[in-house]
Amino acid sequence: MGRAFGNDTTEGFPTDDIVPPILHAAASFERLSDRHIFEPSGLSLTAFRILALLDHAGPTPSTRILETLGGTKSNLSQRLGMLARKGFVRRIPAPSGTDRRVAPFRITPAGRRKLRETERLARDAGLRLSGLFSERELAAHRAFFRKLLLLLDQAETGNCHGCGERSERPSRRKSKPTG
Repeated sequence: MGRAFGNDTTEGFPTDDIVPPILHAAASFERLSDRHIFEPSGLSLTAFRILALLDHAGPTPSTRILETLGGTKSNLSQRLGMLARKGFVRRIPAPSGTDRRVAPFRITPAGRRKLRETERLARDAGLRLSGLFSERELAAHRAFFRKLLLLLDQAETGNCHGCGERSERPSRRKSKPTG
């Protein structure tokens, strides 16, 4: 281990820390997905996640989208506005006298087509690396990431007993992502 970001130093992390190589891999995946998937589709990752959530969950108020995907109200409002201007989402009008924030958004047929196009670009981009690993390596990878994600979820909710920490900070995530 110990090799992170292309050298033997870990920029202040212990040499056996798992964080630097994961951050490096995540940044590489983000650059590749931007170049081969999101830029060609004209969507951002956030816009894609919004469309995927609405496609899966059906009409959803912006407050629920924010709870599920995270981020800021301002960023979500900008993304929903952009998706609405492009005709990919539509707000279902709230009944008169009702708070507009509870009026749900729904994906439109054009949004569903854009989502499928982006999913096709992801398949065609060939970012699947699983064929380059043995079954044993893939099994170890799945087990590692299953445990890592569990520990991260626990840390986020302040209940990371497995990592010896307990935060008093409440979680911002109120439900599991669905998209």
